[in-house]
Amino acid sequence: MIVLPRFSAQFSDGLSPSWLMIVYLFMLLIINVVDVGVFHTSAVKPAFFLIGLYSILLLRPALMPQILIFLFGLLLDCLTGVPIGFYALQSLLLAMIIDNGRRYLQGQSWSVVWAGFILSYVVLVLLEIILWVWIAQLPIGAVEIAGKIFMSAISFPIIFLPFLWIDRWAKQKEA
Repeated sequence: MIVLPRFSAQFSDGLSPSWLMIVYLFMLLIINVVDVGVFHTSAVKPAFFLIGLYSILLLRPALMPQILIFLFGLLLDCLTGVPIGFYALQSLLLAMIIDNGRRYLQGQSWSVVWAGFILSYVVLVLLEIILWVWIAQLPIGAVEIAGKIFMSAISFPIIFLPFLWIDRWAKQKEA
């Protein structure tokens, strides 16, 4: 007979769900750097990191101070090779958008939270287009833009659900 070990109470009490959210966000940042190659172009990537950041800012805003958001954005800038500050600016703007709309989005149905992400992401993509044309002076095709928005929209539930589960686990541990 094989007896599987159980987690000790000391280990499970010491494990913080908040840190698990940060580790998951860091994993999403690394995955975001990997070239997915959908539609035979590297321009079409789901915004895994922005979905994770949206989730944390909506569920646990105290977990991500502005400086940490900025540092995560700078790390993404360094890993992707875009001009320094590009994703840092996007991350901070997403934080500003969510900060202004958090009271409305908290407690809403799943579809409203999803729509909130899509609207926020469309604003960020429009900013990305403006900055990319201004900095690199290269236009971005409509197919790539539509692909990014579509891929991010359909990826949202897959990425958001673990954050929701971690948040519920944290609330149970706090109670």
